[in-house]
Amino acid sequence: MSTPCFDTIWQSHTTGRKDQQLEELTPDLVFGHEATMALILDQLEKADGPRLPPEKLFLVVDHFAPASSGLFADIARSFRLFCDQRSLPYHLHEGIGHRLMLESPRVKSGMLVIGADSHTTTIGGKAALGIGLGSTDVLAVLMTGTIWLKRPTVSRILLQGTLPAWVEPKDVVLHLLGKHGQAGFLGEVMEFVDSSDQTLDIEQRSVLTNMCVEMGAVSALVVDDDAVLTGPVHRTVAVELDGLQSLIACPGAPDDVIPASAAGAVKVDCANLGSCASGGLTDLKVAAAMLSNRTVAQGSALLVTPATRSVFLSANQDGIIDQIVAAGATLLNPSCGACGGIDKGIPGTGDIVVSTAPRNYSARARIGSQVYLASTATTVASAIAGHLVDPAEVMP
Repeated sequence: MSTPCFDTIWQSHTTGRKDQQLEELTPDLVFGHEATMALILDQLEKADGPRLPPEKLFLVVDHFAPASSGLFADIARSFRLFCDQRSLPYHLHEGIGHRLMLESPRVKSGMLVIGADSHTTTIGGKAALGIGLGSTDVLAVLMTGTIWLKRPTVSRILLQGTLPAWVEPKDVVLHLLGKHGQAGFLGEVMEFVDSSDQTLDIEQRSVLTNMCVEMGAVSALVVDDDAVLTGPVHRTVAVELDGLQSLIACPGAPDDVIPASAAGAVKVDCANLGSCASGGLTDLKVAAAMLSNRTVAQGSALLVTPATRSVFLSANQDGIIDQIVAAGATLLNPSCGACGGIDKGIPGTGDIVVSTAPRNYSARARIGSQVYLASTATTVASAIAGHLVDPAEVMP
């Protein structure tokens, strides 16, 4: 069955009601986690909401999981109590919500999911349209069952050729960020057409759609080469995968991109493998392969956070976890963790971090730290070398 394009999904969810440039749509699911849902719990309670049935909600505790402070614990408790009192099911400490939706049979190709988190777009890796909105916008959806949106324009990204060894989809995103900037696809939907020779798996595809918001996009989808593509297209951008190299985004901006080989021997205090842009089974396999007969450099730390509980179980069963830990890495439980400076891996003032996370703004992990963004391969290679490095320099 061919993957649906944006136009098909949009048309199938419109109610037919319009108000000037706005159209009313009915989402299939509403996604929320404890950190952003906490902002609207009082309003929901006063309005006797949510008015959507439980089967239309996908709720998780993944940011403060488990909580690292009393404040975070209280926020998570309020969310849990709210859900328990209304018999609303939720995923507790099972992993990152966006990655749980990738795994869940409840989220299907062609669905429209509205989420109280910007990286709801991650599910575009399985050809579902995820749109992240602010908490108050999501409050309106929870009370009415519909959302009014302006139809975004579409830019089509053609992925052609084959990724070189140790070059990954994260490098594709960094390439686009470096070329087009943080507003390069502002207000658009990025429609990635996978014409690559190897055909990317869902985890790899989700990296592309996860970081579309870093380019200002509303959402993103990955469609197969044989998909029936309809609707107007604003522009088409071709990406020749064969010519890409491992890239790094310098601290403070995800679009300040340079080749990993040009970063210089910048000492790495900590390397983070995880977040909603990484930490899948594919990433852990890459890490294990790179760490075979190698160890994490003295003075550097490699923190590995599986994206979900099922990823951890699969990696554990396959011996991947043993191999990673034996090489000197530190294993963390599935959660958002260090990505947003929440807990488990918060950098010290002055620390230099290389991370597979989607963002590296100066205040995100911790003010005073310097965070470089990179692929799984580049992140692990840098942990092995003890400094920023192109993985091709570490691997034979």
